Amino acid sequence: MFDDQNKSSSQNAADFQRVMIAVDGSKASTDALHVGADMAKRCGAAIAVVHVLDLARDFTPELGFLDDGLFESMRTAGMKVLDKAHHEICPAGDAGVIPVTRLLREGDPAFEIVEAADTWRADVIVIGTHARGTIGRLLLGSTAEAVLRRAHCPVLTVRHLPAKPTEFTTQPISEAAAETQTSGAPA
Repeated sequence: MFDDQNKSSSQNAADFQRVMIAVDGSKASTDALHVGADMAKRCGAAIAVVHVLDLARDFTPELGFLDDGLFESMRTAGMKVLDKAHHEICPAGDAGVIPVTRLLREGDPAFEIVEAADTWRADVIVIGTHARGTIGRLLLGSTAEAVLRRAHCPVLTVRHLPAKPTEFTTQPISEAAAETQTSGAPA
């Protein structure tokens, strides 16, 4: 029993054969998409991108229900987010090289991401975070934090980076630092 509970903590990146990446169209999720796709490519893993329509957030209380037209526009926008993510991972010439599954879910984002990961049998979930801090989480909540608490597999959170995200690498930090120092770049 102890071994089963700690199985995921002893996994390394080379064991990841199914990488799920949560996307919402934000800069943080785009960074997560790049990091997750790079990791999947290096591991030879299949990729699933998941986008969740948060119906509670977009519910119109004045109407008392979710208008069909609004729901369809949400679905269309959600598919556009997934299509954009797919094109980021697989530019036009690479369309069939990496298997990418697109999943559009409806409901609470954290719950649906974890459910999608369980159903798809993901080895790891990659999700962006805005890193708002304690006060921001209290006021706004954190989907990434909720996924981290509920997931049955490892979760890699990627903070939005102001510049282009760095590539996932298996190179030890000490070697990378030595390369930087020998290349003449400031350390």
